[in-house]
Amino acid sequence: MPNANSVSVSMTSWSRPNVENSGSITISGLSSEEVDGLSVLVKGGLSWVTMKEGRLVFQSTLKPLPAAIDDDEMLPFWRPMSEHRGEVKNVRLDGIDKFDVYSPSFTIQGLCAYEYTPAAYRKVAEDLESWGFQCLRSQRGQDGKYWEIWYLCNLICARGRFEEAISEETGKKQVDKAIKFLCRNTSFGTLDVSAQRAATMMDCD
Repeated sequence: MPNANSVSVSMTSWSRPNVENSGSITISGLSSEEVDGLSVLVKGGLSWVTMKEGRLVFQSTLKPLPAAIDDDEMLPFWRPMSEHRGEVKNVRLDGIDKFDVYSPSFTIQGLCAYEYTPAAYRKVAEDLESWGFQCLRSQRGQDGKYWEIWYLCNLICARGRFEEAISEETGKKQVDKAIKFLCRNTSFGTLDVSAQRAATMMDCD
């Protein structure tokens, strides 16, 4: 038997100018999956709902995104085949004195941490964008939710105040200064810095 959950929905409508009509609906006896489904329907309009054998059945209102291997729109952006043969090398990034293509990448998750508000999120997101970070989001799940990360592939891609703050340092000192800058100037749940990378290297001479 499903858990005895319920959903309450408040609605407001206008029957004629400046006349407000409001009401509410409470639906009880729902499973946790049905609660999630109704939340998606009410908050975002991302699903349709019907009944089958006394239970709610949900259908997404959006056409599913293609899987990565089926997305023809991505094909022109992949690196073309090369006549040179690559070799995978394992590189420790925390022992390099001066970075070239080996700079660690930075990944931030959970913007605003436990102090989220729409305004705070906008401020943090705008700052990260101005510093060179890119926002990467997953596809939405059946519950309408997704996760996101903010990614900087290389300190060479740093921009704005972030770039200025670390420009006089190199190697590990530059990474340490970058971490200190981000901890002091933005708010997040986690900041991950890559320390090791396996990459395909190619000699084109």
